[in-house]
Amino acid sequence: MIIRPVDLPLVREELARLTSSAVGDWAFGELAKRFVFKDRDLGDAVAKEEADRLRRAELFFASGDMSALAIAASEGLPAFNLLPEDLPSACGFLFLEEPVNIGELSEDGRQQAPIVAVSWGPMHVSGELVTDPSMMPHGALWVSWYLGREEALANAGLHVTPGKNGADLDRWIATFRHAPRLMCIEVSVVPFSPEAITADIGSDGDRPVRLDDSEGAGRWMRILKSAWLLMQQPVATVSDAEYKRHDRRRLERQKIEPSRVRVIMLRRAKTTSEHGDSDREFHHQWIVRGHWRQQWYPSRGVHRPVWIAPHIKGPEGAPMLGGEKVHAWVR
Repeated sequence: MIIRPVDLPLVREELARLTSSAVGDWAFGELAKRFVFKDRDLGDAVAKEEADRLRRAELFFASGDMSALAIAASEGLPAFNLLPEDLPSACGFLFLEEPVNIGELSEDGRQQAPIVAVSWGPMHVSGELVTDPSMMPHGALWVSWYLGREEALANAGLHVTPGKNGADLDRWIATFRHAPRLMCIEVSVVPFSPEAITADIGSDGDRPVRLDDSEGAGRWMRILKSAWLLMQQPVATVSDAEYKRHDRRRLERQKIEPSRVRVIMLRRAKTTSEHGDSDREFHHQWIVRGHWRQQWYPSRGVHRPVWIAPHIKGPEGAPMLGGEKVHAWVR
């Protein structure tokens, strides 16, 4: 499956249309049964809210290098409580050129298809919708995770024979065979909070959904938070996708606006050497690996991680400790 930056307006509209349909009502009704909602009859309201988030979403495309960096950097990301100011946009849709492997599907070792896109936006928190709104006094972010259509169907175990799965499931499968290129495979509800929150907030029915789990949604959120941080720091370059004439005409035929798509790429700067941060004289070069550093933001009154890219320290031309020749990305 190849999706280009200029394809994202159409991909977004395909998803919004499907979410607004009867299939979307059914799917979000199923989610309502196992999440923080009161009952499955709210599927229609939840689906409409999600369709609205998608249509308001700003579009982002992360290059393969940038996606890979977000995945790698997420392993050491310091924990922080999410606030609206941390987001690159209130509503967004991010496509990852380098997919996120989400682990094994089951005990038989089958590999689950990787996450290729994610969308986010504010969730309406009220007593009419959520079982206990007091869990989210500062509001919450709704996050949807997407696979490619065929991969999503395969990983849902839908290698089935029509007529043997019940009318509802048969209709659902038939609809998705002609569905958009992407399908929502999972959702996360992440409370905004200036203070520490319990990791057990939310529920999938019988057991709590942990926001700090090492796999699944906890890991996905660390990758997403890493991507949000990196795309707003000097390690990244941001440019607007350029629509060619045939791209614009294709969208116009479907009455879709060629919206702005921000392409996030890894900045490749010259490799530099340093003589150190003091008057000490060094006789070797050494590698400083990429890492996060907590940065204080006085205007917000919070610490947030800043990525320090891998770089070489020490006098130029001096022998490298370890004897390895490396190519480093530096700011």
